[in-house]
Amino acid sequence: MSDASTPKPNTAVNTEHLNRSIIGPLTGQVGLLRNVILLCYYALFIPFAYNAWLVTQSINLAMLVIWLVQIAPLLIFIRGLHGNRIRTHAWLCFVCLMYFIHGVTVLLTEGRLMQGAIETVLCTILFVALMLFIKLFRQQYGVSILS
Repeated sequence: MSDASTPKPNTAVNTEHLNRSIIGPLTGQVGLLRNVILLCYYALFIPFAYNAWLVTQSINLAMLVIWLVQIAPLLIFIRGLHGNRIRTHAWLCFVCLMYFIHGVTVLLTEGRLMQGAIETVLCTILFVALMLFIKLFRQQYGVSILS
């Protein structure tokens, strides 16, 4: 026996929460942390450009391809970082740890101490800033990490 008289639940997808974390200009500590995040994020591109140049010893298409392959996981997050999406910041924490591991291995490679140190320090600052940003952003704007 079919229960056709029972009302069906609303199956429409509520997308209101998807844009809740996109807020105007950030101020105070949250704004400062956002600037630190963006600075470290873009600064991470530089050691990889230098590494690609070391491999090819010239600026050419091969260098560009090597550089893009190395920074491809970072490029995924550009839109979300500039849109202040809290979930993007959380996922970038995980990817940042991957780059931290890479930085430590480079740090332990003979002759590449400075490059590894720069990458490791940038990743550490980025990770800590991301974690603090997520915490303060959630407190200040009441946004869930799931939104």
